[in-house]
Amino acid sequence: MTPGGASTYVYSNGASTVMPLSNESFTVTGTDANGCKAIAVSDVTVNTLPVISVSGGTICSGSVYTLSPSGAATYSYAPSLTATVNPTSTTSYSISGTDANGCKSITDAVAEVTVFALPALSVNSGSICAGAVFTITASNSTLLLS
Repeated sequence: MTPGGASTYVYSNGASTVMPLSNESFTVTGTDANGCKAIAVSDVTVNTLPVISVSGGTICSGSVYTLSPSGAATYSYAPSLTATVNPTSTTSYSISGTDANGCKSITDAVAEVTVFALPALSVNSGSICAGAVFTITASNSTLLLS
């Protein structure tokens, strides 16, 4: 609390610095050079800190995943700078949040994005005469095309 208008001040809690755990009012008694006193009230509102939650997921290698946190108004992501990530291997992301009052979450939410390798796909190639059938063999399957 930073009062003004008097020469000396007496705080109801004994100090100008407060750290209430819930909404609370504090009084300040100010005395001017003539010995006249006035009382002012400082109402302190304590906002709860946001609790952030987020789910992880799975993607195939080369795909993107969008982190969708909840519990705050704005978010910060690490090691990414945005909610859309494109990891090349399984990665954990930490998300912190700030609510509309400017209060920041104490604990980060963590989302793990698991990356699955793409299947090793191979197909055969070849040449044929016009009107003939070529069998394309992919991995252990057979597909007939004419």
